[in-house]
Amino acid sequence: DSVRVGSLEAKKQRLHMVTREDGSVFAAAHLDGICGLAYKFHDPKDSLVRTLHVSRVIPSSMFSIWLDRHPNRERSFILFGGIDERAIRGGKSALHYLPVVEENNPRYWMVHAERVSLVSPHTTNEQTVLSNVNTILDSGTSLITLPTDYFHQLVEPLRRLGGISCGSVHDQLPVLRFVLNGRAFDLQPEDYILSEGGSCSLAFMPLDLPS
Repeated sequence: DSVRVGSLEAKKQRLHMVTREDGSVFAAAHLDGICGLAYKFHDPKDSLVRTLHVSRVIPSSMFSIWLDRHPNRERSFILFGGIDERAIRGGKSALHYLPVVEENNPRYWMVHAERVSLVSPHTTNEQTVLSNVNTILDSGTSLITLPTDYFHQLVEPLRRLGGISCGSVHDQLPVLRFVLNGRAFDLQPEDYILSEGGSCSLAFMPLDLPS
């Protein structure tokens, strides 16, 4: 079929129909399907990005995503075929490239993390929680998900700090640091806290992927 995304059209794009779906994802979410942007496909013809590139609709088989930090503004976007330098502080030279883990990786944008740690908001003390683990960069997952064992290793130190007060999140909770390919990527407390209805909670959940 022909698939249109904005002004782009992918002709003769292969589609798959789901006749059974376990769980309540599609019942709760306001969507009719999923546009797969996986790293690998069992058949390359399933890839929308590849179809657009092969048919010369876009200049390269690349896509980039920019998320707005302000939840009430609708400025986030996905760009097929390249990178919008205007969305990057410092331009393309500020990009940090990460090699995708190929071994035992069926389809994910999986990268290796040297460590995941918690950095005290008042000192430079850093507590390593996880070491030498693989992480998945997934545009379709809203929360930070971890295998159950890893979930408890990360969340327990945070729970020991006591209840989360929305008014003092930044002073109360540590920075969550991911070290990927030698570079530290820090999430401030407000980046991993959900605030709704006057209450705050951790934006983590356990998720055990099938092996």
